[in-house]
Amino acid sequence: MTSRLKAIGFWGPVDPLVARPELGPDDPWVKFCAEGRNAEAMCGTPFLPDPRLVIATLGEASVDDRLLAYLDSGHVVGRHMGYSQCRCCGREVVGTCDLSDGEWVWPQGLSHYLREHGLPLPEPVLSTFQDREYQVPLSAPSPPVPDEAWEYDFSFWHDWTESVYARAGRSS
Repeated sequence: MTSRLKAIGFWGPVDPLVARPELGPDDPWVKFCAEGRNAEAMCGTPFLPDPRLVIATLGEASVDDRLLAYLDSGHVVGRHMGYSQCRCCGREVVGTCDLSDGEWVWPQGLSHYLREHGLPLPEPVLSTFQDREYQVPLSAPSPPVPDEAWEYDFSFWHDWTESVYARAGRSS
C-alpha cells in the first residue's frame, strides 16, 4: 500500500461567474477571483472546481442510497480545524474531516452534494464502489509509515474536473 490516496469531491472557492453570471468577465470581482486562480496555478496548487458548474455541465445524477451509505461510512483519515459549508446552498455545514476507503479520499460532506444537489461522480470512482458491493473495507486504512499523515493525490480529480470545465467551454 502507498501513502497516497486519490482525492475526489474537494471544492474550491465559489466560481463568481457561476454564482453571478450577470456580472460578466470584465467585472472587477470576477477579475480579482481569476487573478487568485492564476496565482494558485503558478504556485502549483491544484485547481479545485465549483460543484455547481459540474452539476450544470453534467446534469443531476440519480441518488443511490448504497452510494450515500458508502460515502458516509468511510474511515476518518484527516481532521480539520473548522466546519466546511456547502458550496452549492451555503447553508449546510457539511463536515470537519476527510473519509477514505483506502484507495479514495473525500470530504465528509460529499454525500450531501449527491443527496441534496444531484452531484454526479466520475465513473472510475463509482466502479470502485460497485466492485466492492458498496461495502467500505472493515479495516481502517493507515499510512505505511507509523505516525505519518496521508498524502492526497489530486491528479485524478484535477484531470476529471478540467475535462468537465472544458466540456462547459470554460477554462480553470
